[in-house]
Parts: sequence; C-alpha cells; structure tokens
Amino acid sequence: MAGGGFLVWRLVRRHGVAVSGRFARVVLHAFSAAVVVAIGYVAVTYSLLLALALIGLFFRPDLGRWVDGLAEAGMFAATFAVGLVLAFEFSWALAAVGAVLGAAAFLAQGAVAWVLTLPKRWRGDRMRLSLGQQNGLTAIILALLLEPGFPGAIAVVAPAVVVVNFLHALTNGVYDRVQPAVPKVTVVPAFQGAGFRSTRSEV
Repeated sequence: MAGGGFLVWRLVRRHGVAVSGRFARVVLHAFSAAVVVAIGYVAVTYSLLLALALIGLFFRPDLGRWVDGLAEAGMFAATFAVGLVLAFEFSWALAAVGAVLGAAAFLAQGAVAWVLTLPKRWRGDRMRLSLGQQNGLTAIILALLLEPGFPGAIAVVAPAVVVVNFLHALTNGVYDRVQPAVPKVTVVPAFQGAGFRSTRSEV
C-alpha cells in the first residue's frame, strides 16, 4: 500500500509541475484529495495504519487549510465515538490500567530518546525528544478498531491518551520554565558601528 501511494504521489508531482491553467490545477487537487480519502479508507478498514503513517511522510498534496480542517473534524468525530463507547463500559479498574499504560508509554519515549541521543552532537535535542510523546487521532482510531475484537480496549486506551497528553503538557511546561533563557542577539549593521552618517545635499 505504501509503495502504491508513493507511485501515485510521483505521478501527481510530475503532472503538477507540467500542468498550467486554473482548471487543470483544480482537477489535480481534486484528484489528490480523492486519493487521500481512498488511502485513509483502506487503511482504517484493513488496519493498515502503519502504512498510512509511512505514506504521510511523502504524500502531502497542497490542499491548504482543508487538511487542518479535516483533521480537526476527524478528531472531534473520533472523540465523540469514544465517548459513546465509554458511556456504556467505563470502569475505574480499566481507567487505572489505562493510566499506567499512558505513563509507561511516556517513560518509554524518554528512554528511547535518551539512547538515540547518545552521540554528543545530538544531545541538544535530548530533552525535547524525551518529552515529546503525544497521543491523538491515531491512538483513538486504533482503540475504535480494537474494540470489536477486544472489548474494553477503548476503556483502557482513552485514559492512556489523557495521561500521555497531560504528562506532555506538564513536563514541557516545567522544562520551559527551568531551562536557561536564550539570550537575544541584536544585530547592528556595520555602518552604524562605524559611525556612518547619512548626508543630504540641498541646492
């Protein structure tokens, strides 16, 4: 699936450079949007979200503000679906399991980031990578897909998502406050430092 998406993307890119005219570009954008919807449908239907994530690395049609709007709408729809399921199967025991799962996922991110930044030249990004774990639409969709085969999955994953995002906001907020302030560098043009004076002759 990822290979097919790459071939389609190369085709879109090639024709995107060659086409001229407003109508042709509108058709090309419509085709790109249709491909995105088709890929998303196949990925969600057959649980191929890893392939969808790989395709997202290169398949980025120029859809402007529509991408953000569709992602936000999908997030609200998925959250609403999760809420409907939780209304019938929520339990504090499963919520506690989800909280532990979320904390473990956040700590695992930190451990992996620490190992990946062992080379000295990469250590400047260590803390940001360690505190960068977030969950969102992908985690919610996975929970919805797992729920029919594994009842109670949403009751575990939903609290885990909340815990991960809470820890992300908390730790990054603390880190932003305690890290040394970056000094502001003021660039002074060379002619000012040399005592340059503008002159104007009047006749």
